[in-house]
Amino acid sequence: GTEFSVSGLQGTDTVESASLFSLGAAQSAGAGSYTISISDATGGTFDPSNYEITYVPGTLEVFVTDVISGLTPEQQNALASLLENDFDSYTRERLLKFLNSKEGRILFEGDPDKTLENILLWISSFDLAGL
Repeated sequence: GTEFSVSGLQGTDTVESASLFSLGAAQSAGAGSYTISISDATGGTFDPSNYEITYVPGTLEVFVTDVISGLTPEQQNALASLLENDFDSYTRERLLKFLNSKEGRILFEGDPDKTLENILLWISSFDLAGL
């Protein structure tokens, strides 16, 4: 990859690429922080034998695209049932809009079990005027 920085090169030496790896890069990765490992600097004009190379890992932050898609199908059904049975369509629309907003993702991202529990607690005590 080319998403890295270098320091300490002499003269006009350059590094073209390095190998980057993170479990967070997988499409199936859940929300959270993942280490980015780096190795094998190559290419460019530098001669690796002239340098003592130190690789410093980075961090990849993964966010769920929306709160509801981060839930299991069973949890999504439980939430849908609650919204369908306890709220009119106008209120449901406002709740879902909030849950899928940036603010909703920040408030509820994390472990799906805790997410559903926290959403249900929030729904039972929210102030509609704040939506």
